[in-house]
Amino acid sequence: MIIQNEYETTSHTRAVIYARFSPRPNAEGCQSNKQQIESCEAYAKKHGMRVCATFEERAISGKEIEKRDELWSALSMLEDNWVLLVWKFDRLARDGFLHYTIEREVLKRKARIISCSGEGCIEENLSPEENLKLGIIRLFSEYERRLISLRTKTALRRLSATDKRMSAVQHLRYGTKLHPKDPDRVVPCEHELRIIDIIMGLHDEGQSTRKIIKSLGLLGIGPRKAGKQWSPRTIDRIIAYQLSLREEQ
Repeated sequence: MIIQNEYETTSHTRAVIYARFSPRPNAEGCQSNKQQIESCEAYAKKHGMRVCATFEERAISGKEIEKRDELWSALSMLEDNWVLLVWKFDRLARDGFLHYTIEREVLKRKARIISCSGEGCIEENLSPEENLKLGIIRLFSEYERRLISLRTKTALRRLSATDKRMSAVQHLRYGTKLHPKDPDRVVPCEHELRIIDIIMGLHDEGQSTRKIIKSLGLLGIGPRKAGKQWSPRTIDRIIAYQLSLREEQ
């Protein structure tokens, strides 16, 4: 949902407001989207910002990654020197990996995030455990940038010769998924590709399979099937396949 807003101001600072409330209406720190938006609008007016749009999501968990269409739409609007304005940083995410992804996208667009509650930077408002997770992820930021080109070139090879599924029982290689509108087609799964990047970064740092599994657990990253644990065999299979792709380059 997008609500267009404008303030009469001479300021060149443009803002995009984002609001979210949890599926648990009585959760600690929960505040209705209306209250969040009103607080952000008051902050913008006080500081001479021009609000270009407001995005809101209802009953969406802060740990949810896949179902955040309004958040990604808000991020896509940001331009140089724009501001992503939120009531509190935890409205964006309650997960270190997702915080990092959002922060990277905002920085890539040369914008910034402001909390109208007067919080400091995102890192100051995460728990020590979340900061540790964030630190581990940042260790591989440069590795991730180097890998983008390789990942783009080899994405189709991850699907074998074609994107057609050979049979209903064919195993879907990690990093792929069925096309949402055509179950006979196999397409890249961006969420799993990001996890593959982290696994390979840990591998390149010299971590053993078991240490990689421990690191993934610390990051709160589980395997494809919810509630399951990573198996050494699965990790070894992912690493072996990625190494084979590197050899082809």
